Amino acid sequence: MNYYISRAGQQYGPYSLADVQKYMAQGSISPGDFARTDTMNNWVPLSQLLAAAAAPSGPLPPPLQQPPAQPQWAGYQPQPQAQPQPQPAAYGQPAYPAAPMQAPQSPQAGGFVPPSLHWALVLVLGWVTCGIFLVVWLFIEASFIKKIRPASNVTMLLVVALVLPLLGYGAIVVSLMEQWPIGMTLGSLIVLAATVIAFVAIFKARSLLLEYYNTVEPINLRLSGVMTFFFGIFYFQYHFTRIAEWKRTGMLRPQG
Repeated sequence: MNYYISRAGQQYGPYSLADVQKYMAQGSISPGDFARTDTMNNWVPLSQLLAAAAAPSGPLPPPLQQPPAQPQWAGYQPQPQAQPQPQPAAYGQPAYPAAPMQAPQSPQAGGFVPPSLHWALVLVLGWVTCGIFLVVWLFIEASFIKKIRPASNVTMLLVVALVLPLLGYGAIVVSLMEQWPIGMTLGSLIVLAATVIAFVAIFKARSLLLEYYNTVEPINLRLSGVMTFFFGIFYFQYHFTRIAEWKRTGMLRPQG
């Protein structure tokens, strides 16, 4: 039998009975949280549900007169207003979303695992290949963002940012060979525009990651704008590795 937990308008699970008992022992789940099984339609206090589970032949607890509103969790649905961030538990206990959650059962529930190559290895491979691997890996990261957010245009922006410098440097070379003064200026402007578009793509990726990992899979993700500006590809990969490890083990390391 699977168990589901509801807190602050968010549904978590499914969990086994052993998982629920373990998270309660850790202080990540409170007996006062609302819960239900996959055979129930109503939410009841978790303490009542566990008391019923402890009795082999005992009936399930009666539903509440006014059960909490059940959140819509069929897939990624942008909300018209920002969802409240989960608050840390009392007495220094960890915030609830940091509790390990079982991997969802379908892509719509957020079942995609990000690329998990260590950021330092990405740096070394980029250096060895004179930057070629960095370009390839940036598109790999963008393709993952496209999976979790199908409306993403990050990949298209990166393609434009990659093609424009070729045109810009081509114009500069032609201007030097043909004594075409305006070509130098035009080529420089094209290269500058490509740089701006590349940064737009990076910060668009940051925005989509924050949106997804604070609504669909709420892990309270924080991404510094300064770190994104200077270390975008490596900074994203650091967090992708954390999330991939969480998907495999159920334990989410602190952001540091």
